Amino acid sequence: MRLFVALELPEQLRIAIASVKGAFDGVGMQAKWTPQENMHVTLKFLGEVDEKALPHVKRCVTEAAASVEPFDVAVEGAGSFGRPPRVVWAGIAEGAEQAASLMRKLEESLSFIVKEEREPSPHMTVARVASCADSERFFQALATMKAKRFGSFHAHCIALKRSVLTPDGPVYSTVEKFPLGVGETA
Repeated sequence: MRLFVALELPEQLRIAIASVKGAFDGVGMQAKWTPQENMHVTLKFLGEVDEKALPHVKRCVTEAAASVEPFDVAVEGAGSFGRPPRVVWAGIAEGAEQAASLMRKLEESLSFIVKEEREPSPHMTVARVASCADSERFFQALATMKAKRFGSFHAHCIALKRSVLTPDGPVYSTVEKFPLGVGETA
C-alpha cells in the first residue's frame, strides 16, 4: 500500500487555497490542480509499504506525534518550485517550525522505509505545472498571492494516509489519526 503522513486541512481552508487557481487564468499554464478534497500538508511520504510493516509504521508515527504539542497553523502566501515553474504551493507562516520539527521526527523514526535528503519545507502543493507559455505573467500572478492569508487552524493530530492511484488521479483515505503531544515517548 502507498502511504504518507499528513496534516489534514479544514474544509474552509481548502476552499480558500483552491481560489489560487483563478490568479493564473490567462498565463498559458498547463497544470494539474490538486483537487480541493486532496489538499493537505505532507509531513512524510513513505511510498509503497508492505502490509506487514504497518504496525511498526503506526508505532513510529505515534511516537513522533506524541513528541510535538498541538500548534496553530496559518497558511499564507503562494510560491513555486523551479524555473520554469514545476510546482505551485501555499506556504505556512505561523506553525512552520513546529511542522518542520514534526517532519524531522517522522524522518528520523521512519528512515528505515525511505530517507529524505532535503530539509523540511512545510507547504501545500496546489498545482503541478506541466508547461507555462508566459513565465513573466506567471510570476506576476504569483506575486499577487505572495502575502495572501488563506486562513488558519489548530493542528491537534496527524494522519497516516493511503493513496490509491487511479486514471483520474490519486484517491486518499485515512488509515489512522494520531494525536499530538499525548505524553512521553519511550
